[in-house]
Amino acid sequence: MSTLELPALYVDSVALVVTTPRLVLVNRDPSPGESGVPIDATIALELVDTGPDGVERSTARVWIDGVLAFDGSAVPELAPAFAGPLASVTQTTDTLRVVLHPVAPLASLATVHVRVLAQTVGGAASLDEVYSFVVEDRTAPRVVGAQALAQKTVRLGFDEPVLVPSGRASSSRRRARRPSQSPSPV
Repeated sequence: MSTLELPALYVDSVALVVTTPRLVLVNRDPSPGESGVPIDATIALELVDTGPDGVERSTARVWIDGVLAFDGSAVPELAPAFAGPLASVTQTTDTLRVVLHPVAPLASLATVHVRVLAQTVGGAASLDEVYSFVVEDRTAPRVVGAQALAQKTVRLGFDEPVLVPSGRASSSRRRARRPSQSPSPV
């Protein structure tokens, strides 16, 4: 390990100043960048004021893919499309928790963008943050071609990679193949 020598250097005191944002977005579920999110998932988040004022509920807004899902100043606060049975809004002195439950399932493989906008009581701090997550793939592969190889054997081509289940193919065909080379018994 190398050392550093500084003769005649004296440090009287050291001050560490750490500043944190007053209004923070925490406990996001699904989390930013998450993939494989179930199509029927709820979208939950918490706004926390790290200072003494608290979150001003009437300034809080949440958009899901550009659609206003929560408006703290409106009655009702939750948009009907996001007010499923698991939806809720809870506020404590320093936290506002919003749980959105989409009535319709999220689209398969969709990248969902969530925008959150809020202020503290008195407007001393504000937050405008966007994050996204990706929904699971629930789209079935489509057959794009078929070729007869023998009387009871057909080679199928799909629009995406497909694994042949081990119990349905002969032992020589149990490994994964490219989509256009997946023989299947008829």
